[in-house]
Amino acid sequence: MEDHRDYRLTAYLFDGLSAEGRREVEAHLAGCARCRDELAELRKTLGLVKAALPAGEEAAG
Repeated sequence: MEDHRDYRLTAYLFDGLSAEGRREVEAHLAGCARCRDELAELRKTLGLVKAALPAGEEAAG
């Protein structure tokens, strides 16, 4: 994941990776502040989307 493929962060957030893919992303995150920050922003955005949904509805993820 050396080229910072952001789509893998989205897949990681939504549990869309294989076990091997998750391990690769987690290993990359351990050494990459840029990607940790990006993942934090994705989580924040997902939280805002979930908060904006009417009661009883859920966003994917």
